[in-house]
Amino acid sequence: MARGNRRKYTAQTKEEAVGQVIKAGLPLAQVARSYDMPMQTLENWVSKARRGDTPKFVAVVSDQDEEISRLRALCAKLTMERDILKKATAYFAREVL
Repeated sequence: MARGNRRKYTAQTKEEAVGQVIKAGLPLAQVARSYDMPMQTLENWVSKARRGDTPKFVAVVSDQDEEISRLRALCAKLTMERDILKKATAYFAREVL
Protein backbone atom coordinates (compact mmCIF):
# COMPACT_ATOMS: atom_id res chain seq x y z
CA MET A 1 0.00 0.00 0.00
CA ALA A 2 1.14 3.51 -0.68
CA ARG A 3 2.03 5.62 2.33
CA GLY A 4 -1.00 7.87 1.91
CA ASN A 5 -3.37 4.91 1.92
CA ARG A 6 -2.58 3.36 5.30
CA ARG A 7 -5.37 1.40 6.88
CA LYS A 8 -6.61 2.43 10.28
CA TYR A 9 -7.28 -0.27 12.84
CA THR A 10 -9.54 0.17 15.83
CA ALA A 11 -8.17 -0.31 19.31
CA GLN A 12 -10.38 -3.38 19.70
CA THR A 13 -8.98 -4.95 16.51
CA LYS A 14 -5.41 -4.34 17.63
CA GLU A 15 -6.11 -5.73 21.09
CA GLU A 16 -7.81 -8.85 19.74
CA ALA A 17 -5.09 -9.57 17.19
CA VAL A 18 -2.28 -9.18 19.73
CA GLY A 19 -4.21 -11.27 22.25
CA GLN A 20 -4.67 -14.10 19.76
CA VAL A 21 -0.93 -14.26 19.15
CA ILE A 22 0.22 -13.85 22.75
CA LYS A 23 -2.54 -15.49 24.79
CA ALA A 24 -3.98 -18.03 22.36
CA GLY A 25 -0.61 -18.86 20.81
CA LEU A 26 -1.78 -18.63 17.21
CA PRO A 27 0.82 -18.04 14.47
CA LEU A 28 1.36 -14.44 13.37
CA ALA A 29 0.67 -15.25 9.72
CA GLN A 30 -2.67 -16.88 10.49
CA VAL A 31 -3.89 -14.02 12.66
CA ALA A 32 -2.71 -11.40 10.16
CA ARG A 33 -4.58 -13.23 7.37
CA SER A 34 -7.76 -13.48 9.43
CA TYR A 35 -7.71 -9.73 10.06
CA ASP A 36 -6.58 -8.94 6.49
CA MET A 37 -3.54 -6.96 7.64
CA PRO A 38 0.16 -7.03 6.81
CA MET A 39 2.05 -9.52 8.96
CA GLN A 40 4.72 -6.90 9.73
CA THR A 41 2.11 -4.63 11.30
CA LEU A 42 0.94 -7.36 13.64
CA GLU A 43 4.53 -8.38 14.37
CA ASN A 44 5.32 -4.80 15.46
CA TRP A 45 2.33 -4.70 17.81
CA VAL A 46 3.18 -8.07 19.34
CA SER A 47 6.85 -7.22 19.88
CA LYS A 48 5.88 -3.98 21.61
CA ALA A 49 3.44 -5.82 23.85
CA ARG A 50 6.03 -8.49 24.74
CA ARG A 51 8.67 -5.87 25.59
CA GLY A 52 6.28 -4.35 28.04
CA ASP A 53 6.15 -1.24 25.91
CA THR A 54 2.41 -1.43 26.26
CA PRO A 55 0.83 0.47 23.43
CA LYS A 56 -2.21 2.62 24.13
CA PHE A 57 -4.53 0.06 22.56
CA VAL A 58 -3.59 -2.79 24.90
CA ALA A 59 -5.87 -2.44 27.86
CA VAL A 60 -6.95 -4.71 30.63
CA VAL A 61 -9.25 -7.25 29.02
CA SER A 62 -12.27 -8.57 30.83
CA ASP A 63 -12.76 -12.32 31.19
CA GLN A 64 -15.63 -12.18 28.74
CA ASP A 65 -13.54 -10.38 26.10
CA GLU A 66 -10.71 -12.85 26.63
CA GLU A 67 -13.09 -15.77 26.15
CA ILE A 68 -14.50 -14.21 22.97
CA SER A 69 -10.99 -13.73 21.62
CA ARG A 70 -10.07 -17.32 22.48
CA LEU A 71 -13.22 -18.64 20.80
CA ARG A 72 -12.58 -16.56 17.67
CA ALA A 73 -9.07 -17.97 17.45
CA LEU A 74 -10.43 -21.48 17.90
CA CYS A 75 -13.03 -20.85 15.21
CA ALA A 76 -10.35 -19.66 12.78
CA LYS A 77 -8.24 -22.74 13.52
CA LEU A 78 -11.16 -25.13 13.06
CA THR A 79 -12.19 -23.42 9.83
CA MET A 80 -8.66 -23.83 8.50
CA GLU A 81 -8.61 -27.52 9.49
CA ARG A 82 -12.00 -28.08 7.87
CA ASP A 83 -10.82 -26.50 4.63
CA ILE A 84 -7.72 -28.71 4.62
CA LEU A 85 -9.88 -31.81 5.13
CA LYS A 86 -12.20 -30.77 2.29
CA LYS A 87 -9.23 -30.43 -0.05
CA ALA A 88 -7.79 -33.77 1.07
CA THR A 89 -11.13 -35.48 0.54
CA ALA A 90 -11.44 -34.05 -2.96
CA TYR A 91 -7.87 -35.12 -3.77
CA PHE A 92 -8.35 -38.70 -2.60
CA ALA A 93 -11.75 -38.93 -4.31
CA ARG A 94 -10.03 -38.11 -7.62
CA GLU A 95 -7.43 -40.81 -6.97
CA VAL A 96 -10.13 -43.49 -6.62
CA LEU A 97 -11.90 -42.60 -9.86
